Amino acid sequence: MAISLFDIPLQHSHFREDFLKRVGEVLDSGQYILGKHVKEFEEAFAEFLDVDHAIGLNSGTDALFFALKLLDIGPGDEVICPAFGFIATVDVILRVGATPVLVDVDPVTYCIDPAKIEEAITEKTKVVIPVHLFGRACDMTRIMELAESKNFEVIEDVCQAAGSQVDEDFCGTFGRFGCFSFYPTKNLGGLGDGGMLVTKDKGLYEKALKLRDHGRSPITGDFEIIGYNSRLDVIQAVYLDMKIEDLEESNIDRIETARLYDRLFSGSEVVTPEFLDDTSHTYGLYTIQVRDRDRLQTFLKENGIGAGVYYRRGLHREPALEKLGLTRGPVPVTDALSRKVLSLPCYPSMKRLNVERVAEVVLDFLQRNESFDRRRR
Repeated sequence: MAISLFDIPLQHSHFREDFLKRVGEVLDSGQYILGKHVKEFEEAFAEFLDVDHAIGLNSGTDALFFALKLLDIGPGDEVICPAFGFIATVDVILRVGATPVLVDVDPVTYCIDPAKIEEAITEKTKVVIPVHLFGRACDMTRIMELAESKNFEVIEDVCQAAGSQVDEDFCGTFGRFGCFSFYPTKNLGGLGDGGMLVTKDKGLYEKALKLRDHGRSPITGDFEIIGYNSRLDVIQAVYLDMKIEDLEESNIDRIETARLYDRLFSGSEVVTPEFLDDTSHTYGLYTIQVRDRDRLQTFLKENGIGAGVYYRRGLHREPALEKLGLTRGPVPVTDALSRKVLSLPCYPSMKRLNVERVAEVVLDFLQRNESFDRRRR
């Protein structure tokens, strides 16, 4: 019985026919760039989050990049972000000419540690980018308190956490900008690349509309600034507009799968992600910690089960970044996590039987290891 890390076709199987019908309507319309379909999805996304403005872009990376550009971040500015995570958060800082400052993460949530943010702040600090990692919401209450007292902007990286909340508010609605990815494996995944920038600031929203379309004013058609080509694809917008209707339900599915894993691993040496009985964690990835992580991943593969390592090294150790000296002091939690984390299959409509099978194989591996260790002793 093969179990993939992600089962993307399963997630759209129930609306496949309706989607294909809508694609046919797009083909017949002849309107393939922006237009009503993109606008409808932008409005639906903004309504879902309860924000004023949403701008569809071609990736979550561009959403982060645009946020920095719109705040005029550049050479001489410092941007604090976590050392544990995906490289896009850092490469956009380098692209605008600013200096990334990598700080350690919390050992329980895997998200940026507010205490480490406070330690890293200097007079050059202009922005902090908290990353809601694996679907887990950062401590936005503390981060926003720091932003107010230390006078820096907050850009939320919500690329892995669409639909996650802090109390009653969605991630992406606390800072000046929220940045989302619609990469196929995300909580709200499309059929290819796509992203969204959200904000409550009308002036920045209007500038972002120009920035994504070569600097063109959507009102006059004049090229008023130097911009970029970063427009959400119409087909992606049609697909995502259908899928967002299921986002809350699909996130509940993920949470229930995580709850079952937690019960199955209870009493074992598997370190499971902290479980809170709310939507502060929507399990874009269900990430455990185990010894002999690499051998376990191989064992799972031999048993037909997909598993992924996110992330195998801290960003300060990536070949493209390691010589830049981006950390301010040691990041021991990041280094420890990168040796132990392993993400298991966890997706909407995942069958209970499959969850039990994954857990069974993990526990079998650990039991074999324990028996081997006893023999060696």
